[in-house]
Amino acid sequence: MLVLSNLTAQTIQPGQAVTFDNVILRTGNCECWRRQLPTSAKLRSNAAYSLGFSGNVSSATAGAAMQLSIAVSGSPLVETAMNSTPETADVLNNISTETRYKVCCCDADRVSVINTGTVPVTLAPNSAFVIDRRG
Repeated sequence: MLVLSNLTAQTIQPGQAVTFDNVILRTGNCECWRRQLPTSAKLRSNAAYSLGFSGNVSSATAGAAMQLSIAVSGSPLVETAMNSTPETADVLNNISTETRYKVCCCDADRVSVINTGTVPVTLAPNSAFVIDRRG
């Protein structure tokens, strides 16, 4: 299991990935996160995972539809799209998602959280990205 977080607020532009700079929990030795590539974690081949993300987001523009998604090798998992449209600018909203994913080959073994929307998203500190190997 790997639980990643961010210590500071960050603005994620459309198409960019969240940067994680804090390891909350690491068990086992197969899932890998390194400071050299802080926007994704490497998964083990031939394993099933529970992937989850939760965080507080805001937009500098009221009424701007924001969207973050969990992605594998840069491709968003459509079932994980987290949408939020703030009524007021710079007010935090909580978003979260969870899904299951099986790694069958080494081609799709990096997982991240990306901005799949069209506006920048500000992510508050202390989000949680949970990568839990289930088999």
